[in-house]
Amino acid sequence: MVVARTVSVMTTQPDSITGAAGVDTRNLVRYGGQFSPELIVRASGSWVHTADDRPVLDFTSGQMSAILGHSHPDIVATVTRQIGELDHLFSGMISPPVLELSARLSDTLPDALDKVLLLSTGAESNEAAIRMAKLVTGKHEIVSFARSWHGMTHAAAASTYSAGRTGTVRSRPAISRCRRPTPTAPTSPTPTALSTGSASSTSVSNSSTPSRPDRWRRASSNRSSPRAV
Repeated sequence: MVVARTVSVMTTQPDSITGAAGVDTRNLVRYGGQFSPELIVRASGSWVHTADDRPVLDFTSGQMSAILGHSHPDIVATVTRQIGELDHLFSGMISPPVLELSARLSDTLPDALDKVLLLSTGAESNEAAIRMAKLVTGKHEIVSFARSWHGMTHAAAASTYSAGRTGTVRSRPAISRCRRPTPTAPTSPTPTALSTGSASSTSVSNSSTPSRPDRWRRASSNRSSPRAV
């Protein structure tokens, strides 16, 4: 959850909206876009209903993902049953539905693709793909199509190049590490300790292998400025 004091840099929407239902959005923030002036109170199939019971055809399919419609009876029954048995777990714990779904998804894929990472959103999936690619290759630069859309989380939004989109961020933000003010707080190993392979309790680097920060520094110094392709 993010609590913001000033939202003018994130959205051009007024502090509140008063539509047919008198919707007050002064305590909400949305990336760039605006909220609908209608208050939606229920939905069924392809229709959403406003507070005054006016049906509206939902061309957005929820958040572009309710492909079976709203309040599908089979989904309602399954969710109701499952939440009564087990609704949430630490990510390192496994439940039978997770095993079943991952096996069924794997059966639809080529033999070389037999692993599944279950996530909630498209942006989260892109974040995971970017992180996996960096871990496997040891590299960090990303090529993305112009006029693309990958999500609103940080790396996904940074990979989105569209002049018509609002709420996006720079593709190469400057992030600095700041020491914690409490002397007893745990800290990450410093770049110096990593590059020298210091045998301290916080160092996990092997002296015969260049550390990741050291590789990043060399790659950063050798690469050319980004160009439009």
